[in-house]
Amino acid sequence: MMNFCKVLLTSCSLLLIGCDSHQGKSDGGSGVKSGAEQGENSAIAAGTGAESGARQDAQTQSAPESSESTAAGPSSEPSSAEDRVAATFSDGTTISQSEILKRIKMLPDKIQKLPFSQLYNLVLFVMVQEKLAYKHAIEQQFDKKPAIIKQLDTIAKSIAQQHYLMGKVKPLVTNEAVKEQYDALVKNFAPADEVGLKHILVSTETEAKGVIELLKKGESFDKLQKDRSKDQNTMAKGGVLGYFGKGQLPAGMVDKIMNTEAGNFVDEPVAVPGTGWSILFVFEKRKSAPVSLEAVRDRLEGVLLKKFFIQEIGRLFKEHKVVLFDPNGKPIPYEDVDVRLEKLRKKQSGEQPTKEDEELEQSLNNLKETTVVAKIGDEPVTFKNVSDFIQERPEMFGGLSPGMVYLTACEEFTAQKLLARVVGKAGIDLDPQVVIAVQEARKAIIAQGYLADEAGKRIDDDQLRAAYEKIVENVNKNELEYRLRVIHVASKDAGEKAIAAINSGKKFEVVAKDFCCDKEAVPNALDGYQKKSALEGKSSELSAEVAKTPNATVLKKPWYVDGQWYVIRLEDKRKVEVPSFAQLKQHIKSRLVPERMVAFSLELIQKDGVKAQDFNGKPVNFSEKELERSLTGAGGDIGIAQ
Repeated sequence: MMNFCKVLLTSCSLLLIGCDSHQGKSDGGSGVKSGAEQGENSAIAAGTGAESGARQDAQTQSAPESSESTAAGPSSEPSSAEDRVAATFSDGTTISQSEILKRIKMLPDKIQKLPFSQLYNLVLFVMVQEKLAYKHAIEQQFDKKPAIIKQLDTIAKSIAQQHYLMGKVKPLVTNEAVKEQYDALVKNFAPADEVGLKHILVSTETEAKGVIELLKKGESFDKLQKDRSKDQNTMAKGGVLGYFGKGQLPAGMVDKIMNTEAGNFVDEPVAVPGTGWSILFVFEKRKSAPVSLEAVRDRLEGVLLKKFFIQEIGRLFKEHKVVLFDPNGKPIPYEDVDVRLEKLRKKQSGEQPTKEDEELEQSLNNLKETTVVAKIGDEPVTFKNVSDFIQERPEMFGGLSPGMVYLTACEEFTAQKLLARVVGKAGIDLDPQVVIAVQEARKAIIAQGYLADEAGKRIDDDQLRAAYEKIVENVNKNELEYRLRVIHVASKDAGEKAIAAINSGKKFEVVAKDFCCDKEAVPNALDGYQKKSALEGKSSELSAEVAKTPNATVLKKPWYVDGQWYVIRLEDKRKVEVPSFAQLKQHIKSRLVPERMVAFSLELIQKDGVKAQDFNGKPVNFSEKELERSLTGAGGDIGIAQ
């Protein structure tokens, strides 16, 4: 719930200037390399999911939503003439219902799926929280702190730059361009057998077998599902889970499930680790179909926006005669930067570095603060400029090789500097939409910063250590964790060909380059260690196969995980290593701060004597317990916050 409040508090004010979730990072970066990256990754995932055909037939299988969940529709929104007050403060100021509805419309779609009454009250709380925090922050001159001033300046520049970029590239994202992107995504789709499944979830194997016996005697599956199933997530949909291909079914049960005729139950229960036992019913068999264009339209638009962002930055680089230099002072044409970065990505993922790679990184040691690493026309960019940029944004460069950090930071800083010049000359920062967006962002940043600062003061070392001890207690020190290297391939057939190539003697890295279907991703990246239990959660069969595979060995067949096909190589395995208190201290504090933020906000609400009303005008008494319960009842904060 605390994460959800943070999402609401910082709900991007860039939406006010017509930018959507595909516009790129809002951390002050220009989005040169990362603009719309989230949209792109989602689109790629959707594409490979289309090849599996694992999709939900919402029209025929989903139950209608409750009246509460649709209460936010036009019929329930007040007109401006009857707009009611939602909250009143001690100084006489108010928050209106229309303000809350406006904020709700700005939120991501998955958050808007909350039942309206719960969503309304949560947004009401966050807006009250924001207003009070901003008031106290200004009174205490929190906004005068150098770090906050710098953050406000950064976000103001970012909003103006994004407004400029979106104005240039959004018109290029036409229906025709999206359709072309979609056709390329599904052109290699091959239909596969799928089963539509619904289930009854019970607690024990004995109970599951009892349900199967009742089904054998002729009891109605639908009636038993209503009476016996403990799965609240599928209760309203008659227990429907969706459609699944062979690669998505539980290990050891694939043939039994696939061979069960439509309209029949599976006569053996399936264990659901940590949850219970599932009795499955096959309600339909069919051939898979690719995901529809409309289902992935937003994601594909994100892919195109990223492409056009990069093209626009390239155009500006040429127009303003921007030159980037490698550490030896050799010019790097803009169009060659991606090639350089790709080489360094390969090195990062384990490929032997070339002589050129080694020379590049060695030459970094020779750079001085005054070394010119780029030019915008005649204006120099020094190594100190880039070094300061890296230090201010460590999250952008974590885990990257020194050479990749240098090239990425050099290009990103130069792009931002160039955009600032272009935006300033065009007067974009004076655009009314930008001014409003900056004002809203300013309030949110000051309020959030003040709350986080005050919350941090309420956390001492004893609390941090107590939280650490709880973490250690829950760590299974005998559990294995694996380090995997993967190639994301387009299909099972492509995966089999890739494995055959590796077994014939080709290097994994070479095969990755040839077969990886996600050209923008690291084709064979090492993502660090992941626990055996986490892998079992994705596929128990895959986890069992990895457990018996020798280190530095490719698994014998391609694997279908989370709607995508992968060739997987196990690098090594080890027992779980427990990080020290010092290593986890900052992470633990970052987890505790949101909780303390809400507690502190409730203190402010009580002191101010805020009077709040829900959408129907009934009094709302905020409490941490009620807020937590409200969100839990809507499905839990993990799915929502993510």
